[in-house]
Amino acid sequence: MKQYADGRQRRFLALDEIVTLGAAIRDAEAAGEGGTGLAGIRCLLMTGLRRIEALALPRARVDGRAHYIRFEDTKSGAQLSPIGAHAVKMLKNLPRRDGCPWAFPAERGDGHFVGLPKVLKRVCRRAGLDGVTVHSIPFAAFLTLSTGQR
Repeated sequence: MKQYADGRQRRFLALDEIVTLGAAIRDAEAAGEGGTGLAGIRCLLMTGLRRIEALALPRARVDGRAHYIRFEDTKSGAQLSPIGAHAVKMLKNLPRRDGCPWAFPAERGDGHFVGLPKVLKRVCRRAGLDGVTVHSIPFAAFLTLSTGQR
């Protein structure tokens, strides 16, 4: 009988792996890797947002002055998610596309970016990290914030 996954996250990044991932992101950027995917990984690392929360983020929901992201419809209703100054700066400096509401626009079409798992896989291969998924990244943000390391 096939055993199904229990849905629990078991792979988390240690601080040294976060540093290694950051270096690999910079290396990938220098080698010409697409900026939207790398910015998406940075957003997950800096904010603790889930993949779809970040990638489907309308720019209008980011309040840079108050340092939060406004989510109007979550399981528990409207919610504010505080973000740090570095995350605000990163989100503010993302390239804009005329008429596109998304912070992370698709490379083609009108939707938001969806290719983050493939970009993360390439970056993790470059970093020599195994077993890292987009679900591993948000926890890394809380680990980094709780230890005071950047």
